[in-house]
Amino acid sequence: APHGEIARHPVGTPAERAAAHRLLYKILVKAQDNAITKYMYRPISFPLTVMFSKTPITPNQISYITAVLVAIGCYFSAQGTMRSAILGTGIILAASYVDCCDGEIARLKLLSSRLGAWLDTIIDEFSSVGYMIAIGWHCHLYFGPEYFGNGVRVAGMDLWQLAIVISSVTYLVSIY
Repeated sequence: APHGEIARHPVGTPAERAAAHRLLYKILVKAQDNAITKYMYRPISFPLTVMFSKTPITPNQISYITAVLVAIGCYFSAQGTMRSAILGTGIILAASYVDCCDGEIARLKLLSSRLGAWLDTIIDEFSSVGYMIAIGWHCHLYFGPEYFGNGVRVAGMDLWQLAIVISSVTYLVSIY
């Protein structure tokens, strides 16, 4: 994709280098960002991106970091205590901020790959499904089958487990 003046800005002096960086940072702003991304995620991910851009870290490595954070967050979220669920949710939120950085680093360093785009998509979708399952399992453990009265079971599952199955299947069918 053409980057216009951003890719052709001269860099011969420290002032020109600073000007080139300012232009390069303009490509981080995506027109299709929704309000949550624009006002909640980007203000926090941008400073992280600036920090990551000064390291040799690649966008794919950031995606792997995100996947590890999500796995840890899902593990804690799926536990039976409210404290663990809150901790897990906080880790998932942190992973969401880091997740914004992979694309920003790719644009800043002018790197892109099919693998990177695939990784980002797969990790995003597995993160959503994994967290939904983790929270459902937390509710199953924390509230128990009696939450809905008399431990109602359908196909051998309590209603929390049934909700996990239905929501996961519905989500997967809707995205694919």
